Amino acid sequence: RRWSGANGWVVVGDAPEEQGVPAGSPAPGSRSSATQFVSVAVRKRATGFRFTTSLLVLLVCGIALMYGSVGPWVHVSGNAGISGLGISLNGTDPAVSTLIGVNGWVTFIGGILLVVFACFEMTSEELQLGVFATIIAAVTAIFAIYDMFRIVQKISQVPTSTLTDVSVGWGLIAVLSAAVLATLITIVRLLQR
Repeated sequence: RRWSGANGWVVVGDAPEEQGVPAGSPAPGSRSSATQFVSVAVRKRATGFRFTTSLLVLLVCGIALMYGSVGPWVHVSGNAGISGLGISLNGTDPAVSTLIGVNGWVTFIGGILLVVFACFEMTSEELQLGVFATIIAAVTAIFAIYDMFRIVQKISQVPTSTLTDVSVGWGLIAVLSAAVLATLITIVRLLQR
């Protein structure tokens, strides 16, 4: 393909050859260095699928966020006579919303968005994708830190007794760990561009 001023881009052999070539312009079929640079840059952006360790970890963080969001955030255990009694509140339970004001749906959506943007970054090197992934990871981490802070605050207000034990569930720990790790990974990936 070559550029023909009046005809636009034409495939060599499909259009009639130009009669005269203006002075100072390249010969038909040759390319200027700027045209070569532009075509190489466009080809580099659309290289297809690429898979790196950081993108794999970002995918795992997104999945861990979703899984932890529906997992137990608060675990209450105690003794009722001979047997032990254990109750857990999941992150998406309405009681968690009542307890701390937000619930696991926010971090669940953050996990979905991280998985989606990690998949997008596997097929494109666009800077905007990295920026959006970093913002999503940071906002999700802020919510996860807030959730952990409020749950620990509420647990510390429970009167201590020998019959009950209230603790943070593994789901909230997974959410906080995955959100912080995703934020660090996205920031590092953004700085490496």
